[in-house]
Amino acid sequence: MTKVKCSSCKSWKDIKNFKITSTVCQDCKKQKRLRDFKDKEAL
Repeated sequence: MTKVKCSSCKSWKDIKNFKITSTVCQDCKKQKRLRDFKDKEAL
């Protein structure tokens, strides 16, 4: 299994955790979405 380094959290993840052209893993994407959501709620 190929490993890719996430440009956000800098950890090495299996390539299946990434979208085709993305260098940010799905975990980071989820975290970002949660943060964005919380920011909107705080407004």
